[in-house]
Amino acid sequence: MTNRHLEIPAEDIERAKKFYTELFGWKVQKAEGPMEYWLIATTDEKGEEGVGGGMMKRQDRKIEILGPVRNATTTLLRR
Repeated sequence: MTNRHLEIPAEDIERAKKFYTELFGWKVQKAEGPMEYWLIATTDEKGEEGVGGGMMKRQDRKIEILGPVRNATTTLLRR
């Protein structure tokens, strides 16, 4: 699988964890350390490891999906 990372900001972490766990079956657990960050583990329809990610207290209003691009210049010009 191509390396990808999904980050979800949430106002209410417990509510968001419940939502994504019940809807998609994602596993969400608190990351070790002092930072308020929860790790997300997903699986695809075959039960294989899917996109990984994290959840944190909302600081802005966007969801970020991070991953490799073929050409940074072309990708940035599309924005």
